[in-house]
Amino acid sequence: MTLAYSRTGGNITGRSQVIRGYIVATGNDTTATINGPAIDNTDGRVSAVGVQAAVSDKSGTSPTANLQLVGSNDATNWFVVNNASAAAIQSGAQSTSGAGGGTTIGINFDTAGASRTIYPPYLAVRLVQAGTTPGITANVTVQVVRGHN
Repeated sequence: MTLAYSRTGGNITGRSQVIRGYIVATGNDTTATINGPAIDNTDGRVSAVGVQAAVSDKSGTSPTANLQLVGSNDATNWFVVNNASAAAIQSGAQSTSGAGGGTTIGINFDTAGASRTIYPPYLAVRLVQAGTTPGITANVTVQVVRGHN
């Protein structure tokens, strides 16, 4: 198993921030699961999260990728965040087997608020690969919007 992920992004401040290169998988990376860096929501002001992965290459048989919004109460123990309907906030396993990759997968904006998701103190995005010896080259972008609590 190779680890070619670069975790970038740092602190997220202001009302809206787009983090390109939040997770970068290079050289058809075969790491099965990786969490990006923690997004601080200890002030409870995150009101929406959007995620997109642009897959430019792939390897393996029937490779898939799934983006998940994960949360934590302590920035150490992570769990998949559920929306107000108790469904996991994720893209679902999507095929990355198109010619040369060229696949875009994502999570549309999930919005917190009344009858919506209540986000935990820390958030992150998890990239999960599956298939027979899957590998991808991809760039994950995250956009976080903070409300005026």
